[in-house]
Amino acid sequence: MSMHALILRGSLAALALLAAPAVHAGVCDARFMHDGGRLVLAGSGIVKVSADLTFSSVSKRGKEDCSAQVSGTATYALAGLPGGKSTLDHGMAVKGGRATFERRGDAGASPRGGFDPRLLGVFGYGVPITKEGQTLPAETIRLEVGDRGPEGKVGVTPTVVRLGEKTVGRKQRIETAAAGSQECWPVSYARDTDATQASIQGLVLPIPAMRSTVTDWFCPALNMVLRQDIVQSGQKAVIEVTEVR
Repeated sequence: MSMHALILRGSLAALALLAAPAVHAGVCDARFMHDGGRLVLAGSGIVKVSADLTFSSVSKRGKEDCSAQVSGTATYALAGLPGGKSTLDHGMAVKGGRATFERRGDAGASPRGGFDPRLLGVFGYGVPITKEGQTLPAETIRLEVGDRGPEGKVGVTPTVVRLGEKTVGRKQRIETAAAGSQECWPVSYARDTDATQASIQGLVLPIPAMRSTVTDWFCPALNMVLRQDIVQSGQKAVIEVTEVR
């Protein structure tokens, strides 16, 4: 099963492997945003994910305008389904505080689509976080799910992930794997995907529609989301940053 299929099948409204300053949820000032920066994530529960991402070719033109190359690997296993490993190689561009990604092609091109690292939750919201009760706008992300066939062709139709309006809760002190005790804002929202199908290891498998609730814990001291709590069909998962430098 590819990483694309995992994210939809396990919590595409459940995973979303994914920073910002104290009163501004931007990525450019995040601790990992420098040449040689590193971000390690791990998951437990219905979705078990580990990812090791490195950052290179970092260019900063302002607090809301920067870019980098993001590369690394991710391994995963979900609810007894076959696990696997995926290689990530994306160009990241941040404009106005919002991060977008393009997967680098074999010939150096950067086609859109495929696994979108924004689903990992750690790449910010594009607007400031300032108080409890604040709402952040909904957004839609398109993903390709399934294995890539010969010449990089994808065996499925791109699917849509809808991230609902986000609500900021009361700031709380939580224990984080990467930075110990931190005061963090809980940002909660619904995540939905439509039913689709995916070509996985030569088989075309149905992927049901899914709905999950997600809470991103944005921790101002590190300018990033350090933990993501997910509930889908009564089952829980946690994806958290275990190392950042």
